[in-house]
Amino acid sequence: MIDVENLDAGQEFKELPDTYTIFITESDFYGEGQAVYQIRRMNLMTGKSFEEGTYILYVNGEYRGDNELGKLMYDFNCTDADDMNYELMAERTRYLKKDPEGVGMMCKAMEDMRNNAREEGDESFCVTGKKTF
Repeated sequence: MIDVENLDAGQEFKELPDTYTIFITESDFYGEGQAVYQIRRMNLMTGKSFEEGTYILYVNGEYRGDNELGKLMYDFNCTDADDMNYELMAERTRYLKKDPEGVGMMCKAMEDMRNNAREEGDESFCVTGKKTF
């Protein structure tokens, strides 16, 4: 669907812009201790990469290296804005957790998620407030 939205009638497939899909996982999905896993499509018969301009990255949410990505993953898991590395994220966290308007937005978002889960028959979210697998 991304391809369809990025091509005009008569355009060649090779004119598509490169696309990146980034999954930030809660844990180290592949268990190899890497910060990021780059996924590429491959021709299984030849072993050659299929260079079609799509890139998939799995970011290890447990990663805590002493670099920008490690600091960002720390902030994603940090509950206290005062302990965060990145001020922009800390400001938004303070707003959503402490400012009455921001807290109201979060409460509304949680209520909407719960109602949507209920409509879809997903009672695990409705009871615990978080998705269980």
